[in-house]
Amino acid sequence: GLALYRKKSYSAALKVFVTAAELDPNDPISRYNQACVLALLGRSDESLNSLAEAITLDPRLAATAKLDHDFSGLNNSAKFRRVLQDSPAIRGLEFDLAH
Repeated sequence: GLALYRKKSYSAALKVFVTAAELDPNDPISRYNQACVLALLGRSDESLNSLAEAITLDPRLAATAKLDHDFSGLNNSAKFRRVLQDSPAIRGLEFDLAH
């Protein structure tokens, strides 16, 4: 999937990441990668749903997503900010920065 992503074959990469998520539903990385590709394809709602699932499985991915250029088109989205803010990892980071 990542090789296809690097070649900007996003639709093909998406198929691989979806299959990976189906094979291992507890793998947060396949869902995160799925979210990235969906964002790049302009499928915002699906991307944010996948991102929320990935963050549920591994809350540390919220901090990664906050800086990930794949989500640059979603940075101004209220739903994107809400997905990130709902993560314990981001809430902890914000707390640490405030003190």
